[in-house]
Amino acid sequence: MRTCYLVGAGVFGSGSLRRDADDIVIACDGGLSACRDRCIDVDYVIGDFDSLGFVPETENYIRLPVEKDITDMKAGVDVGLKLGFKSFELYGGTGGRLSHTIANIQMMIGLASQGVKCRLHGEGSVIYVLSAGSTGRQLHFPSEKKGSISLFAVGGPVKGLTISGMKYDVADCVLEPSFPLGVSNSFIGRDAFVEYEDGRLLVIEETCT
Repeated sequence: MRTCYLVGAGVFGSGSLRRDADDIVIACDGGLSACRDRCIDVDYVIGDFDSLGFVPETENYIRLPVEKDITDMKAGVDVGLKLGFKSFELYGGTGGRLSHTIANIQMMIGLASQGVKCRLHGEGSVIYVLSAGSTGRQLHFPSEKKGSISLFAVGGPVKGLTISGMKYDVADCVLEPSFPLGVSNSFIGRDAFVEYEDGRLLVIEETCT
């Protein structure tokens, strides 16, 4: 599946961006500096350029007004959607202003409901949302997986949650959005599975520190 990579002005996150020939990279405002620092080729630059501090001298740039109803990252995702992409990887979308991190998570909730895959890379973490019927109801993690995952219900309860092969296994559990029951479950060197029947599930994978 073709992937649209977006790079914002926040903390770049762990890992590196490896694009294939059919993928594209969109730098969102100050994310252009992060791309240049890492020698990442950029296809589009979008933003009001308040973080970057100047209008880039590049052919494919889209200048947004400072006063607008969406973030630069959301505007970049909208460009990717118009180009037909259904898979997104976001870098530079955490750290810095907490409000922007929450905005990116909210955006992923909406994308998951449309069947669009989107992952947000933070420092030592990967965040994504599953929506029953749109992006799947099951996750599999191989035995070599390290670290932990945290699971949260968003927008309503997650029903029929079953976890196997992890430190804390459960069967047919209900996660409520008002109680953080699913925080910090550890991988223990076994194939691990997360399955659920209904709802929207926010997943945070965290590496060992």
